[in-house]
Amino acid sequence: MNAGHQRQLEPFAIAHTAVKANVPKEISHELMKYHWCWIHPLFLFVYRPAFTRGMTMVNLSSPDAPDPPYFSETLLKVIHAHCARFLNHDVYQQHYQTLPSQQAPVPVKLTAREFMDKMTEEARISLGLETLKSSSIPTIQALLQQSAREIVFGRSSQGW
Repeated sequence: MNAGHQRQLEPFAIAHTAVKANVPKEISHELMKYHWCWIHPLFLFVYRPAFTRGMTMVNLSSPDAPDPPYFSETLLKVIHAHCARFLNHDVYQQHYQTLPSQQAPVPVKLTAREFMDKMTEEARISLGLETLKSSSIPTIQALLQQSAREIVFGRSSQGW
């Protein structure tokens, strides 16, 4: 019964935290679907109910608020980066467009490869900053997940 309740919370949780990762909720939902279906069974680094519960507890109104114990923005970004290579291009083209910024005042579409590279860069930066803080379970999970991603792409030295 609890598992069923957790599954009902998941779409809300993904939409809630997609803002934190600067990814449209549809893309975030698709990436998380890939993670739970293809990545998670191979590595089992992240416990789905605790991660999902943590996603619902994120306080978006206060950027300085601490993350819940089994969720972090860094872990979410690493998961997104790892799954971006599986992204269905039709879904991607339909939903992803960068927001206007100071460098590009007009929204710019990225290719799927550029999107994956952007997600990877954000995950690496976030992970680097996370290692400067006190250790936490999500930090260790993000390090393991990023390590697996680096090995998949043939960068075993970075993986180690």
